[in-house]
Amino acid sequence: MKNRVRVLGSFCLMIFLMGFSLSAAGESSLEQNLRLMLERGVARTLKVKAHGIDSQVIDRGLLERYRQRSFAPFWIQDNELSARAKAARQVLEDSYQDGLNPSDYFTPYIDSRWQKTDPKSLAELDLLLTLGIMRLAADAREGRIEPYDVDAKLFAGVRPERPDLKKLIGEVLDREDIAAAVREQFPAHRQYQRMREALAEYRQISKSGGWGVVPAGSTMAAGARDARVNALAERLKKSGDLDPAVKGDVFGPQIEAAVKAFQLRHGLPDTGKVSSKTLAALNVSAEERCRTLIINMERWRWLHRDFTERKEILVNVAGYELFGLDGGKPVMRIPAIVGKTYHATPVFSSVIRYIEVNPYWNVPVSIASKEILPKLRKDPGYLGKQHMRNL
Repeated sequence: MKNRVRVLGSFCLMIFLMGFSLSAAGESSLEQNLRLMLERGVARTLKVKAHGIDSQVIDRGLLERYRQRSFAPFWIQDNELSARAKAARQVLEDSYQDGLNPSDYFTPYIDSRWQKTDPKSLAELDLLLTLGIMRLAADAREGRIEPYDVDAKLFAGVRPERPDLKKLIGEVLDREDIAAAVREQFPAHRQYQRMREALAEYRQISKSGGWGVVPAGSTMAAGARDARVNALAERLKKSGDLDPAVKGDVFGPQIEAAVKAFQLRHGLPDTGKVSSKTLAALNVSAEERCRTLIINMERWRWLHRDFTERKEILVNVAGYELFGLDGGKPVMRIPAIVGKTYHATPVFSSVIRYIEVNPYWNVPVSIASKEILPKLRKDPGYLGKQHMRNL
């Protein structure tokens, strides 16, 4: 990866703690332990790099922040864990609700020192909490990975202008309400919040055993009456599309309405019939849905944060749809053309300066020769049927 590297193993942390233990041997106060550890370089020892920021830069920033406080701890008060420390530990654990891994924010090592009261352990705990909150705030604001590290061409223009991370981290650490400070760094978009809620719902469904599988077979439609209909009804009840009180012995109006609701949620034509495509979507497991949500929540963290203040156009590439938003609320929804795998539609953010309605589109030579010409040879009337003109 070019600008984001995470290197944190038990061995690295053991070296980090052993080194500080030896260095702090003659120091007794919490502040003295903090000073020694910071001067040695916490991020450099841990090999922590984040969001294009080198470990040495992180160390300089940490040292500066603590020096401004005369090396007073952020999270320890009167040699005891403060209320903010407990709130910070909960914030790190709650990162799971946003599809993140709490252990990425040093929680196992924080927990191993949570009950200790000696100055060295308290100093280590204070620094680990600080690093954890710093990393989480940065991940919430920008995402865990760089988009162009996933696909340099596909995500070439997705990254908006970066915030001042040094200023951002300072603002977060200085806030009394640490939970609110970190929460504000996550996307506030309605779509992101809905995915967060869905992730919790699907995790609960997965924990309770999932929603089972609807057996393969011919297309099911209104009036059908067999064992597959009962399996379909149970599946729809699990995902909240069908009232639990509805009997599944016959494919009636309520099941048909539930199928339509399911189809609309999954970008399928709302026919009310269970065709092969609808069946395939029904049989995607709750665990797989969770993985998809986690991936897409990460993608939302790559985007601009001011959708609710402007008129926006969003394209759901996977769903072949374009949405117009006004103040964060959808006011327009129309089909969109998306490139195939070998003509992939890139992901980007930009300002729309004007819109041309029903524009002429000149077919590129490559598409004309490889895609249209073979069809035209088979059917001389192909252009007219597709509302195309040979100029």
